[in-house]
Parts: sequence; structure tokens; C-alpha cells
Amino acid sequence: MLIVDVEHDPLRFRYRLVGTRVVEFNNQEFTGLYLGTIGWQEEQQLIDAYTDATIGRAPLCGFYTWTLKSGSVGKCEFAIFPFSNDQQTITQMFGVEDYDFPRDQDGTRPRRVK
Repeated sequence: MLIVDVEHDPLRFRYRLVGTRVVEFNNQEFTGLYLGTIGWQEEQQLIDAYTDATIGRAPLCGFYTWTLKSGSVGKCEFAIFPFSNDQQTITQMFGVEDYDFPRDQDGTRPRRVK
């Protein structure tokens, strides 16, 4: 789970809270960081999704992939739920992510990205 603050003028997104499992799977703590400054290859896809949810003021579900350091492909389904204090301007987002990593040769799925 994630909680993201939405800043306007310019529009940008800061991770207020990053759940323990998200930190584990990313092998990185990014609470307090702005999306677009972290350096992930899929960051623009996430910025676009958060922008769409902000402008549309509606929940959004999606799917993205990225190349793991091992060369395998990681997959993530996500949902973003925008919140507003005044029913007009989106000020925060609640997000959930479900990761799917390739199986190791022994058939198990790794719990951490290395």
C-alpha cells in the first residue's frame, strides 16, 4: 500500500507512506521522495497514471512491467484511489500494488528483488 501527496503548480507526486512489503519488493525505501526523482525505468508510466487519476478525479487500475537486475521481467498490477478535501482538487492518492516476479529455477518466487 502507498499514500501519495499530490502537489499542484507544478503537478507532482510525493510518497507520504510506503508500506513495508512495497519497500521489501523494491529493495528501496522511498517514503518522502518525489515520483520522477527515484530513477526507475517505469517512472514515467507511474507519473502518467497518477496524472490521469488526478485530472480525471477517478480511481484507476493498471499494469506495468520492468526488467529486473537478473534480466527477468517483473510485473505489477496496481490501483490508485484519489482523495479530495473539497470534492474538487485531488490532494492525496491511496495506492495498492500486487507484484508478480518470475519463479526461480526451483519453482519458488523470490520475495525480494536483488
